[in-house]
Amino acid sequence: MFVVGIIQIIIKAANNKPLKPGLNLVIISVVMLVIGAGACAVILSNLHIGH
Repeated sequence: MFVVGIIQIIIKAANNKPLKPGLNLVIISVVMLVIGAGACAVILSNLHIGH
């Protein structure tokens, strides 16, 4: 999703079209990445493997 958003931004910037849909994709993918990483960190910190 992040890559698709960046590609859309590049294509639309080259064609002088509005950049909002591409920017929205990039922002959404970054937010999802941050939330996913946070969730993984919480899950892993609660596992206590081998104890």
